[in-house]
Amino acid sequence: MQRCTLFVAVILAFALPAGAQRYTSTTIPNVISATAMNRSGQVVGVLQNSNGFIHAFLWSKSTGVQDLGTLGGKHSTGDAVNDSGQVAGVSTVYPQGYVSAFLWSAATGMQDLGFVTWANGGGVKGLNAQGDVIGSYVPQVLAQAFIWTAANGFQDLGFGANSFALATNDNGWVVGDENYLGCHAYLWKPSSHAMSLDYPGSTCSNLVALNNLNEAAGYYTTSNESFGYTWSNGKFATLPSLSVPNQTEVDFLNSYGQVAGVSRAAGDANPHPFFYSAKSGIVDLSLPPNQYRSRAVALNNRGEMLAYSQKTSSSNYQFFDWTLRGGLHRIPASAVALNDAGQILGGNNSGWVLLSPAMQVKLKSSLNPSKSGQSVTFTATVTSIVGAPPDGENVTFQDGGTTLATVSLTKGVAKFTISSLSVGTHPIKAAYAGDVNYDPSVSKTVSQVVNP
Repeated sequence: MQRCTLFVAVILAFALPAGAQRYTSTTIPNVISATAMNRSGQVVGVLQNSNGFIHAFLWSKSTGVQDLGTLGGKHSTGDAVNDSGQVAGVSTVYPQGYVSAFLWSAATGMQDLGFVTWANGGGVKGLNAQGDVIGSYVPQVLAQAFIWTAANGFQDLGFGANSFALATNDNGWVVGDENYLGCHAYLWKPSSHAMSLDYPGSTCSNLVALNNLNEAAGYYTTSNESFGYTWSNGKFATLPSLSVPNQTEVDFLNSYGQVAGVSRAAGDANPHPFFYSAKSGIVDLSLPPNQYRSRAVALNNRGEMLAYSQKTSSSNYQFFDWTLRGGLHRIPASAVALNDAGQILGGNNSGWVLLSPAMQVKLKSSLNPSKSGQSVTFTATVTSIVGAPPDGENVTFQDGGTTLATVSLTKGVAKFTISSLSVGTHPIKAAYAGDVNYDPSVSKTVSQVVNP
């Protein structure tokens, strides 16, 4: 929620840069802010209804904006969405007047999970595939980490006072930290109580990320340095840094053990966003140098990252996507989320948008001109900034208004061979059908000449 507030403030000053043709842009109309999205590009956040109240919403390209309502009070927020389209957030409750966490689905509507509050760090932080909801509630003054499950209801995780649940996985594990009696990292599993995961010898440890392999990542401090670290199967490992002395913070961990965060680079007092994997080591994203502020925004399971930089405290933010193979590119939005399809949720001068990688279709003929009766193979290649669409999706080969064949893609390639084209010139095109994430796209026309 804090990051989202920051990015809302810079949307109106953001200008679309060159390179916008890398994405197709879909406007999310009539919403105040967007917070999160799932693998299918469904988006949650908050809208203002006709009565001026703030309500949680769920949006998709196919259904548009859906007001999720409240638990009877006036206000609600959508904070997390899973791949099944379940939504978690918080809502005021009527007539009691307090704030509760909720879980919404199309089948059940909005379900009250228990008292949370919006104050002092309370709220929903995450939602996994099985519908477990994590966050922090405020029983008195200080926040405490919680989990809600369908089997056991609302549970305090036992992380202590001023504690926060920061990530969960599809196995029901939770990591977070406590900042009241020091600064400590914790792990909770359904089969056991909370356990400390402080890095040995550290003065402060924070766990912020967890994947479905039950690997966790975070950062720890000593007297004058901070280090990224991972934990897996009972073993700790310190991540490398971009320079010495070490000033590294971890923000994200994906399902392949890849890590993203920031680290101070040699010759620059300010931190640089980095990517780390066991194969590549630590890699500086090489954003513009000597920035006032820069940060990692997101990391998906493709190894794709989002990051931003700001030259001075009054400068506009610049947003980028990055891959190890493709390098760094400006993106036409103030980004807040990234999914595994490479879609980016963010804002620009028009409001909130979903940017989908634009699929480019290239069509080639194996023989042009050809003779009547000769076999000609047409090859369509479909790709984008994030690579090809999923195998099995369709490309239709067309001769003007006539469909010649529909062929499934394999690694972004579809081929069609024909020997029955009549004498003359044939306007051949290949049309990619699109899917829930990617828009349809058509190749340029290949004028296939068939001689007698």
